[in-house]
Amino acid sequence: MYGFVQKVAGLYIPVKVLEIYLHQKENVLIKEKKAKLKMSALKTGDLNDVEAVMAATASGSVETVRKMMDDGKSFYVRNKAGLSPIHIAAANGHFQVMNMLVKAYPETIDMRDTTMRTPLIWAAAKGHLLCAMYLAGLQVDINAADNTGLTPLLAATLQGQMALAKCLISAGADVTVCDFICYTPLHHAVSNGDTDLIRRLLDAGAPIDAEDIDGWTPFYMAVIFDKRDMIQLLIEKGADINIKDNQGRTALTRATVEKKKDLVTWLIKHFPNISF
Repeated sequence: MYGFVQKVAGLYIPVKVLEIYLHQKENVLIKEKKAKLKMSALKTGDLNDVEAVMAATASGSVETVRKMMDDGKSFYVRNKAGLSPIHIAAANGHFQVMNMLVKAYPETIDMRDTTMRTPLIWAAAKGHLLCAMYLAGLQVDINAADNTGLTPLLAATLQGQMALAKCLISAGADVTVCDFICYTPLHHAVSNGDTDLIRRLLDAGAPIDAEDIDGWTPFYMAVIFDKRDMIQLLIEKGADINIKDNQGRTALTRATVEKKKDLVTWLIKHFPNISF
């Protein structure tokens, strides 16, 4: 069931999302190893032009990139994954290199790779606040989504990058978006335990009773995780406390099934309108 969650490094992440993230992380580690090998080859001149450009960008060396540009190398290229140099710079947090590339190739700032990710999505997913907000300020599509529905705001909230998420909200990011399992930024904020972000999202118009693919709302999740400050906040903001999931269970029923006796007693005592 997609709704099942797992706690990782203090964050509650849907297993399906976690599987995708770990797969991507493995690919990133492989790419980093390849980048080191390519930089070594770059020094000996054993790479073709596209590989050399990508290796130089991945290294973060402003001097190397500038020299290649001065030598006439084009950075208006893509690799087999559809990644441009700006993608690479954004994903690695190389702000100075990215700034150079943006000025030289402004038409590539909203370019998409084969997964439909823009440089901004990559910067947000990796938590590179400076790169992300620089791109957001260039009038790129701040709500662009990849082929799983991941937007910059969803990427930031999924990875627990709460400071970046708040900046994106201030920049006008859509707080009503959802990914392929119908998780919204509010679902991720509850999973990651950030009450201030929850307030920011709700004040910006986030749907408080949005349901994921299993019928779980942010309130339902708060109960499952026994996050009482968030339960109170969501109820104060008008959450439906008796909404049922796809199996016909309310949050109180779910807490009872999981034998969370103290939580069940607390819910009934403080919210007499809650029902099984």
